[in-house]
Amino acid sequence: MLSGDRRALGEIADELARREVFCRWVKVDVASHSPQMDALRDDLLKRIDGVSGQPPRIPMYSTVTGEPIDTSTLDAGYWFRNLRQTVRFEDAVRALLADGHGTFVECSPHPVLTIGVQQLVDDQDVIVTGSLRRDTGLERMLESIAEVHVRGGAVDWSAFVPKGHRVALPTYPFDREDYWLVAGSTGDA
Repeated sequence: MLSGDRRALGEIADELARREVFCRWVKVDVASHSPQMDALRDDLLKRIDGVSGQPPRIPMYSTVTGEPIDTSTLDAGYWFRNLRQTVRFEDAVRALLADGHGTFVECSPHPVLTIGVQQLVDDQDVIVTGSLRRDTGLERMLESIAEVHVRGGAVDWSAFVPKGHRVALPTYPFDREDYWLVAGSTGDA
């Protein structure tokens, strides 16, 4: 993703179109992660002054620093840097992988980061999935949770379906019979 001066980005978009490379504009008034954010700095800091984090219950890896961060330090300044600075997404994903994390679920109304994560972990035994898709709901969420489960990820089904219970599968064995003709056999077909 690129951000910055609209004219310069237009030239890049035109060149990508000439090369038949897909790109599209994101409809925003101000380009995050660019100098355009500087004009909003003072107003934004004033509006979110007093925002603070709490000590983490689970680790958080910051795309501002690219590494684990103590969430109790997440003040207004951090959130401005989050909007202004370059996103260190790859650094954060690599730090997660180095620390042994192997399941990545993008929690958003439409996954856009799963492709980037998948490209970073393509040769590793890692689970990468979204949670929802545009114009879908509970069924898509269940599919995503099931995908994590069947790929070996830990899913706490009781948290998702608190009144659910396990159902026994049939105990009879599945018969394995061939129905192919054996070479040299005769008989009615």
